[in-house]
Amino acid sequence: MIENEGRSELRAELAKCFINKANALSELRLFKDGLDLYDKAIDVYEKLIEKEGRGEIKADLAMAYVLKGGSLLSLEETEEALKFYEKGIMIYEDSIENEGRRDLRAQLASSMLDMGITFESKENYEKAIELFDRSIDIFKELIEKEGRRDLLDNLANIYWHKGKALGTIRRFDEAIELINNSTRLYEELINIEGRRDLQGELARSYALKGILLRLREDFESAIESFDRAVEIFQKTEGVDSYLSELVSIYIEKALTLAYSNNLDGAITCLDYGSKVLRDIETKEDIRIQTAEISIMKGFIFEGMGRVDAALEAIDYGMKKYQELILENEYELVADDIEEVYEECRKWMEYIGNANKCSHSDKTIREFIERLKKGRV
Repeated sequence: MIENEGRSELRAELAKCFINKANALSELRLFKDGLDLYDKAIDVYEKLIEKEGRGEIKADLAMAYVLKGGSLLSLEETEEALKFYEKGIMIYEDSIENEGRRDLRAQLASSMLDMGITFESKENYEKAIELFDRSIDIFKELIEKEGRRDLLDNLANIYWHKGKALGTIRRFDEAIELINNSTRLYEELINIEGRRDLQGELARSYALKGILLRLREDFESAIESFDRAVEIFQKTEGVDSYLSELVSIYIEKALTLAYSNNLDGAITCLDYGSKVLRDIETKEDIRIQTAEISIMKGFIFEGMGRVDAALEAIDYGMKKYQELILENEYELVADDIEEVYEECRKWMEYIGNANKCSHSDKTIREFIERLKKGRV
């Protein structure tokens, strides 16, 4: 209609169609395909604004920039993602300050959250926390002064992200306080407003709190948080979509039990994780988590004096890693096994068990060295 009938007034609607299709592709994780459509929408909006003075669609252009930034972040193109987040934020800020578009403040806060997550992925925690704080201030103002309770889940989400960032730089007390704020808001929304769709987010908050408490060496409280996360996930509607996360919580709980020298409990917890993995009916690749559990069990078995069981578990874990290497997942395996090895080393040294796990330690170190030399 635009080309054949000269309906140029429909160009902004066409741009919206490009964005809707790109969003649908992003939901399917087809981010590269979506980028072309975001670019088409951006091109239309930019021309309408620059050549025809269509200032009323600046917010649509800002949204397109931010959405493209999100896809770029998903593709791990962080520098490019930051450029588009910044473009979108600049338009939102200008529209709010100079055009009185106060209705765009929630979009601005959400964009700052996304940009903060991008900086966090680049390990620029200072900048990430600065953006999280700005986002928190905007959402709190909208909630407290304008009664926007529909934004409470957004605020809970930002508390979670800021808590995670603070935990990474070992500011544990501040981090735990923020995660407590996050869980409080999620529980209020679930229990009072019936937002059962937020149960997964609540479970993730308890899981993160468990990790932070373990890092602070409060193992008993950490285990309580992990148990709460497991309980919530198991009661969550559509629990099948959370099974991989449930396994991750069992792994984190097992690690915490190992730190507290409850090795039998750690093995039991890892066995629960293995059972969940066996029950997963999905195309999702579960070999990484299977390998992680097996390697951890190897170290724990050897710490208990069960050397044969330890070597069997280590061999099985390395077999899963090798399967992935044969499928060109070299970097994934290299990063994962080093992380698992370091965690095992830490808890062994913490409980004074390092000398008891010499076979597992030697086997995994040699495997890592062969990986680095490309000989696996």
